[in-house]
Amino acid sequence: MNSIEDILPYLPAGIPSAFDIYKKSHQMYLENNLNAAKKYQQLNYLLHSSVIYFDCKMGDGISFAYGGIGTVIHRNAIIDDFCVLGTNITIGGKSGGKEKNIDNSLVPQLGKYVVVSTGSKILGGISIGCFSIIGANSVITKSIEPFSIVVGNNKIIGHINEEKLLEMKSSWTCFKNKSEDEILKIFRKFYTN
Repeated sequence: MNSIEDILPYLPAGIPSAFDIYKKSHQMYLENNLNAAKKYQQLNYLLHSSVIYFDCKMGDGISFAYGGIGTVIHRNAIIDDFCVLGTNITIGGKSGGKEKNIDNSLVPQLGKYVVVSTGSKILGGISIGCFSIIGANSVITKSIEPFSIVVGNNKIIGHINEEKLLEMKSSWTCFKNKSEDEILKIFRKFYTN
């Protein structure tokens, strides 16, 4: 192949997102097909410059900004349903870290509906509570309670309530086609418990 024109016929019409590739690699892992799982994992690296291990645990409805460019997720990380993950983020262990999350692990665990903005690092055995928003380029090394808005180095600057949720609903891609009543119904299941 000598030019871009030679390559174009081999490119798919749409490149799968990092999450779609992860799901396939995780499926292969669960089927004990480690060779295929590793190949899909490598495909994520090639297409998205991302390291997303086939054996990490991600729930349903995860959304990666711009398909998942520059994402690093530790192999033991747990990311619950409907999280939004920005570009160039790291969800990983912490060298010499001793703080353990609620599952007694040394890597992060994200609750449902967590938003991790571009450039953020979530490190160590910590838990990020549901409906929390991690601001761009933040470095989080301590557990964060649910409904928190966090920036910088573990600095909580606010909390998500119904009014704030509706004001910031565009942060969650899963709310794109939902009415305000539907969004609030989902939120109240977590907020009142």
